[in-house]
Amino acid sequence: MHAVAMMLLLLHGTTAQDGSYSEITSGLGLSIRVQYPSTASEGVPLVVFLHGTKIDPSWGDTDALAQFAAQEMGVAFALLEWPNWDGSDYNFDGFSVEYYCNATADKAAQLFGHTETTSLSALCALEAIDCSKGVGVAGYSQGAAIGSMAAALDDRVTAFFSIALNTVVVYADLEEATCHRDATLPASARRYLHGGADADWNPEQVPLPAPYNDDLEVGIYSLVATSGYDCGDQLDCLQPDGSGYFIVPGVDHFDIYAFSFDEWTGEGMAAFGPMLNGLVWLMARATTDAPGCPCPAGSRRELLFGSDFLRVPLGPDRAPWR
Repeated sequence: MHAVAMMLLLLHGTTAQDGSYSEITSGLGLSIRVQYPSTASEGVPLVVFLHGTKIDPSWGDTDALAQFAAQEMGVAFALLEWPNWDGSDYNFDGFSVEYYCNATADKAAQLFGHTETTSLSALCALEAIDCSKGVGVAGYSQGAAIGSMAAALDDRVTAFFSIALNTVVVYADLEEATCHRDATLPASARRYLHGGADADWNPEQVPLPAPYNDDLEVGIYSLVATSGYDCGDQLDCLQPDGSGYFIVPGVDHFDIYAFSFDEWTGEGMAAFGPMLNGLVWLMARATTDAPGCPCPAGSRRELLFGSDFLRVPLGPDRAPWR
C-alpha cells in the first residue's frame, strides 16, 4: 500500500509546500527544508536527505518523497544543504582520499552534532519533530559520504541509507576511503545501494590489483568492507531485516539516483525499486519506540511501524524488487 501511494505521488506530482512545511537555516547559515505530518498530535521521527555534488539542495524531484514520508509513514522529511554542494571546493590537481575524507568530515561536522549550530540540532528544536524517536540519514554520492559520518558525530542518528557511496576510488593512486566506513551504527541499521557499472576506479590511470577485474568486482569488495556483510559474488546481500547491500547490475553512478520519472528509462529504471525500498526501509528502521539508540547489535528497539515495512515488493516483472 505504501509503495503504491508513493508511486502515485511520483507519477502525478505534488509540491512539498502543501501541508506542514518549514524552511529554516542552521546556526551556520545552511538552508534546511522540512515537511512533516500536518495531523500529528506530537513530535514525529525524522529522516534527512543529502543530495550529491552539484545537485541543488531544493525539493526538486524529492518533493513527492517528502510528501510520502509525511502522509504515509508519519515521519518528517528534511533536505539539508551542505557546504560547497556545487563542487566549488574541489581541487582536482591536488585531490586525494585524504583530502576528500577531511573535506567530508568538515562538512558533516556542520550538519551533525549536539551543538546548537548544526542542521540536525535546528531540526530537533522544532516542536513538530521529536528526534528521540529516531533520526534516519540518507545520501547520494558525496551526500552519502557526508552522511556516513553522521552517527559518529551525533548519537541521535539511528539508521543510514547510502546511494552510490564509493569507498574505493582512484585519483593519482588507487586508495580506499576507510573514513566513510564508520561502524558506529550496527550493521543491522545500515543499508547500501550501488550500481554495478559505477566507476569506482579508472583503469587507464591505475591498474586494479588482483583479483579484481572490473567495476562490479570493486563494488562488491567495497560493500563487503563497508556494510559488515559478505555474500561472496552475490549482488543481493540484503538481510531478513532489510539491512545489507544491493547492487543493480549495469547501472552507473548517475542512473542509480532514480528520483525523476522523466529519467526512468533503460538502465535507470532498474534502480527505482531498490532505491524506493531502501528509503522506505530507512523511514521504518530509523524509528524506535524509545530514545537512547544507536543500540548494540542484537538489542535494537522494536520499530513503531513494524517489520512489514522493511521490504516492499514492486512490479510483477521484478519479483520482488529489492
